[in-house]
Amino acid sequence: VAFGAVVNNLLGATWNLSGDSIIQTGTGGGTFTNAGTFEKTSGTGTSSVAPATFTNTGSVQDKTGTLSMTNLGDSSGSWSVANGAILQLAAGVAPANIGGAFNGTGTGVLQFTGGTLNITSASTLTLPVTITGASTVVSFATGSAVAVQSLTLVNNATTAGTDAVTVNGVLTWGTGTMCTSVNSNGVCTVPAGQQG
Repeated sequence: VAFGAVVNNLLGATWNLSGDSIIQTGTGGGTFTNAGTFEKTSGTGTSSVAPATFTNTGSVQDKTGTLSMTNLGDSSGSWSVANGAILQLAAGVAPANIGGAFNGTGTGVLQFTGGTLNITSASTLTLPVTITGASTVVSFATGSAVAVQSLTLVNNATTAGTDAVTVNGVLTWGTGTMCTSVNSNGVCTVPAGQQG
């Protein structure tokens, strides 16, 4: 996607990645707007989607392999990961407000891999979540309690926000900063039973 081009996957339409392929930005940049279904349906390797900006108001579905999406803009659509697949999400230079539902089956994993991502509406993330990378900040800012199936925080990533976050399964805290709520004095509280 280059020279300021805009790709619109319209409501009711399906954009199918039927293999390990790449969508990237070129000279002059470009945007990809998904209002329909954007899916990866074959290939066990990595498909990279990296236009200048990718926004999702429809549905992104990783059905196999790894779907790596970078330079996310504000998105209110849904995100789903099939058994054995990995969906990687990263914001661009500007923070991205990410809403919609996050769903997974079996061993499907959601990975936040870069930039600042503000989770604005999903109260339940029904899949394992990994937050990784020194430049990665995930802020839980839905305005209500958030439940996560399991959570891994590694490689100096950061969690933030004002929501109370409940990890229903395993919490793996390698390296990074975990701060799910901050009081008026700037004190971060990690609930009892969680360890670094």
